[in-house]
Amino acid sequence: MVIIKGDINMSKYKCVICKQEEFGHGNNPNPISDYGKCCDLCNLNIVLPSRIKKLNKVIRKKVKKQGGVKPTTTYKDIYIYIGIISAMFFIALYIIK
Repeated sequence: MVIIKGDINMSKYKCVICKQEEFGHGNNPNPISDYGKCCDLCNLNIVLPSRIKKLNKVIRKKVKKQGGVKPTTTYKDIYIYIGIISAMFFIALYIIK
């Protein structure tokens, strides 16, 4: 089913993480799921932190293998950045409505 809202075509989909029915284009849920789409909320709170953790592990492994410097970004910093991005996203949604 496609719903036309303004000039944007919005299709209906079911989030593979929270199982809620949503409208829009959805997001890639990888690495949480290899199929389907996830909603914006699950993308911000589950998928993106998972991707960052995975990337951080790869970086640490490469740094350890090279015997070089450790990355200076901590998980705390990453979660602060995600919080700021999430807040900006919800403010933008509020302004659009």
